[in-house]
Amino acid sequence: MACREATLLMEKREERKLDIYEKLALRFHLVICDGCRRYNKQSEFLNQLLKKSSLSDITDFSKMKLADDAKARIAKSVQDKMSNM
Repeated sequence: MACREATLLMEKREERKLDIYEKLALRFHLVICDGCRRYNKQSEFLNQLLKKSSLSDITDFSKMKLADDAKARIAKSVQDKMSNM
């Protein structure tokens, strides 16, 4: 399984229950991939924070704004990751 597929399954897991094949494939990938294990922990942490916060009550996410410096950091991180692939 490629890392892109693994991260997609990690995100899908928040929306629906994974089937047994998806669970096993993801579990195996997480055993061998440090980057995806790190992403998984970060994703779980953010999902827990969101569930605990009042943000989980917001249904219109279009009203949420991200600071320009945060956008720049995210864009740089994505660009760095893409150049390393």
